[in-house]
Amino acid sequence: HGLVEARDDESYAFLHDRIRESLESQFDDSVRRALHDRIAGLLDGRPDAVYAVARHRIDGTPDHDPFALTRACLAAGRLALAEHATQTAVFFLEHAARISTGTDAALDRLLGRAYHRTARLDEAAAALRRAVAATRDPVRRARTLHLLGRVHESAWDSEEQIRVSEEALAELGAPLPQHPGLRLLSSLGWFIAACLVWFTGIGRGTATDRTRDRYRLMSALYQDIGAAHVRGLRPRDSLPFALRAPLLAARVGLSGESVDSLNAVAFLCRTARLHRLA
Repeated sequence: HGLVEARDDESYAFLHDRIRESLESQFDDSVRRALHDRIAGLLDGRPDAVYAVARHRIDGTPDHDPFALTRACLAAGRLALAEHATQTAVFFLEHAARISTGTDAALDRLLGRAYHRTARLDEAAAALRRAVAATRDPVRRARTLHLLGRVHESAWDSEEQIRVSEEALAELGAPLPQHPGLRLLSSLGWFIAACLVWFTGIGRGTATDRTRDRYRLMSALYQDIGAAHVRGLRPRDSLPFALRAPLLAARVGLSGESVDSLNAVAFLCRTARLHRLA
């Protein structure tokens, strides 16, 4: 009777929201919530209905299926982050957090990313700290600390960014020597090795998948620490980190990290007035 229309994706929609609202008004609250539960069950698993499933779960019967509700909100929040719909991500993830029992590191990591993108920096830092505390795997802890460091960067807290980034390197089993002289000498050794890899091609881009991910994360951490020292008007302190990143980037091969590491070396060369080398 002209109340609904077929769409190109083989779904149907009411011609106007007033029609849907009028039909919904015929049901009391319990019946309406039960319908949301049924619709969510029918749509569950469809890749094109992630948001719809989460909204129906939220509007459904309280305590009907808390696990399914949490799972749907996590999926919708994750998708919203991937689509850069940060406010939508916060809505779904906060709902998941409200009904979650205990600490969920994966949820807190997602919440931290969403809060960071919406400039809610204190809440982002708190969520990521919870995620670090609840994570046992060293690589995941390092990744979470890297995210936390980026939050401190957005807050212009360079010292805290350096601290958590160095903690992340320690989690990866790659802390730098504490003695300044040893730190610089070992970093020079890394840079010489990087030049050999780049110019000879031996070992370039040969890192395996797991090692490659670890090297990319270490390279990003070195660059973050170096940039934090520069922002703190201590460019000399950034030198060891700029010298270390190129070797990791060389082992990884062509990547965003390799470009960033070479840019960092060029910046230091320009700072030292070595314009030809830059």
